[in-house]
Amino acid sequence: MKLPLLEVETDRLIIRPFQKGDYESWLDGFNKRLPSQYKYDDCYQVLASSTKAWFTE
Repeated sequence: MKLPLLEVETDRLIIRPFQKGDYESWLDGFNKRLPSQYKYDDCYQVLASSTKAWFTE
């Protein structure tokens, strides 16, 4: 059974699952994180195993 693509769109925002072409933006978002500033912030994460092949599985 194939599920329909879940997507919601407004004039200024699109919410959808990750797509194969999103890898560079996704990785950039993690690599440019600031250090933790609050106790609930995640610290820097090593993404060595998060390759493009892993992301597009």
